[in-house]
This record gives sequence, structure tokens and C-alpha cells, in this order.
Amino acid sequence: MCMYSSKDGSFTNFQLASIESFAINGDGLIIQAIQSNGRITPGCAGLWDDAQVHKLKEIVDFVHAQDSKVGIQFTHAGYKSEFFGATMPLPPHRVIHTSSGTIIMSSLASSWKRFKESLRSLGPLQCLQTRAGMATVEIHGAHGYLSYNFLSPLTDDRTDQYDGSSLKNRARLLLERM
Repeated sequence: MCMYSSKDGSFTNFQLASIESFAINGDGLIIQAIQSNGRITPGCAGLWDDAQVHKLKEIVDFVHAQDSKVGIQFTHAGYKSEFFGATMPLPPHRVIHTSSGTIIMSSLASSWKRFKESLRSLGPLQCLQTRAGMATVEIHGAHGYLSYNFLSPLTDDRTDQYDGSSLKNRARLLLERM
């Protein structure tokens, strides 16, 4: 959840109180980044490390005590993460502002090694998600984030098996993440 108050990706007491207030009202979806370089800002919390499980488990336990369920939304901010000082993100190749046709960001296509690193992070993440007591999982695919950039033929001009030439290739990353 984007509250911009986390220093190391762990939840703070501020986030705990805020999310608990949603639980009291019956809400229960927590949005998390899957890698530290996938956060929207360096101040966003996430779930990619054992140290983050404890505070998240505290939140989940409170939500369950309110007779509500909580899920997690896996997200990676893709090219947007770079603008806030994160390490080089994983865009498909270039990002185009479609209303004007101007290129917002241009980079070399991410290497196969970096993709596999991103995909491998999901294995431990699923274990962390289970340990934290999450009931459901959703993969974020909107707002120009990583998944969205692969699904759009306008932003995916890769030339490998994830290339934008067909829906099958553009959806490959999402299908491999499941």
C-alpha cells in the first residue's frame, strides 16, 4: 500500500493503524511490491524479505480478528520505479505516451537474466505470503506497471519470446508468474 512511510520496505506502525482501520470497515486488500526495485517509491512497503513478514503478520492477524479476509496484490512498478531512485527497472523496451506519441523512457530491452531474477522472486514470495497468512493473491496488471507494459503492443517492442507481436507472447510473462 502506497503510504510512502517505509524506510526498508517493512510496515510501520503508521501503516498498521491505517490498514487496521480499513479492516474494521470490512476492507481487506493489501498491495505489495515483490522486489525492492519494484516499489513505486523507496518509501513503499513490500514483501520480499523474511524481516517484513512479522509486521505484515500482525496486520493480517488483526484483519482476521475483525472477521475479514486479507489478500495480497503482487505488483512491480516497472519503468515507473526508476524515477524514484530504485535500481534499473524492467520495462519491455520503450514506453510511449500514446496521446502525443513521445517517448517517455527508452532503454535497452531487459536481459533474460534479469527476467528470470524477477520471476524467481515469486517462489520465495509465495512462501512469505503463506507465512503472513494471506488468503488470496492478485497480480497487478494496470497503471503502466511491469505487467501492463508487456500486455500492450504499444509499449512492448521486445524481440525475444516476450515480444509484442502476438497476445500469446505479450501474456507470457503473466502466465509464467502464475
